[in-house]
Amino acid sequence: MVVDDDPDVLVAIARNFRSRFAITTANGGAAALECMARAEQPFAVIVSDMRMPNMDGASFLARAHDVSLESTRVLLTGETNLASAVKAVNEGRIFRFLCKPCSPETLALALEAGVEQHRLITTERDIMERTLAAVVKTLGDVLFLAEPALFERTMLVKGYVGQIVQRLQLEGAWQIEVAAALHTLGLIALPTELARRGQTQAPVTLEEKRMLEEHPETTRRILNAIPRLEEVALIVAQQTGDVTEGSEWVQRGARVLRLAMRLEQRVSRGASLEQAIDAMSAMSADAEERAQLDALRARASDAGGMQRRALLVRELQPRMTLEEDVKTGDGTLVLAKGHELSAILIERLMQLASSRGIEEPIQVSVPVAAATAKAASN
Repeated sequence: MVVDDDPDVLVAIARNFRSRFAITTANGGAAALECMARAEQPFAVIVSDMRMPNMDGASFLARAHDVSLESTRVLLTGETNLASAVKAVNEGRIFRFLCKPCSPETLALALEAGVEQHRLITTERDIMERTLAAVVKTLGDVLFLAEPALFERTMLVKGYVGQIVQRLQLEGAWQIEVAAALHTLGLIALPTELARRGQTQAPVTLEEKRMLEEHPETTRRILNAIPRLEEVALIVAQQTGDVTEGSEWVQRGARVLRLAMRLEQRVSRGASLEQAIDAMSAMSADAEERAQLDALRARASDAGGMQRRALLVRELQPRMTLEEDVKTGDGTLVLAKGHELSAILIERLMQLASSRGIEEPIQVSVPVAAATAKAASN
């Protein structure tokens, strides 16, 4: 995208480069930001003039950076003084600074370099996201294989956390959900029986209590070694004790995780989700916590928009909720009633169905819109 307040400049650039690039032009910064908001995908390169009314090029490119981190930014200007250059670099975070008059060959080279830089950025991001997803999945696999019952309770906590962050649209939602999915990872370093007793709050010795209290720090050390999971590690580390570390959203994430853990403990002792929410809400004097409980209550009340169905394991889909316990062919409990299914839980069920057998059909609640769409497709 090329941004300038001179229509003749926009026409000339579009004419000179339309055979080599897909060019979009915008008359001024405000029009360019509107164009970016409407675009189906980010622009690879954004070229802006410096001297424009209402919003200069440096200010526009700074706002463009906030809107589209992946776009590379080029400043094309007649300004040659040092102050303008410093402002452009510091505020606009530009990739290239080109001075007018600029030959078509020089601008073409800058555009090609910008496109290549954009390709490198997006490729690196895609690789990182796939790697991160694989790492999180592998850690979940380790937890599942080491202690399936612990994995089940962890996924229940993750489900509560996911419902809260999605309904309240909290900052750092994916990091908070990953923290919930991995918050018990450190327990697999403990003796199996101790880890189980720690989850059920059974009596323990002072030494065992000390070992249990150290598991969040163990998890933190594991996650700190993985790029982009530093905030996740910080959330996990604060599942017990005081919540004082990290940014505001990290601390909020830790409080959400702690709330979900307390809720899961009540449900595991026999309370329904609605009963647990009501009891905790009645005892809470914290407005943020009550809002989070209200978000869970609203999600639970969405059951009116659910349809009960009996499905085979291969027919299960994310967001379905279990209406009955899921057991293996020999009667071993796999997942308890009330779990909202996710892709990772469904994958585990399919693995167990192949290796040990699962009692089918499975009773689930399905969002009415999804059930209607499936019926229509059939």
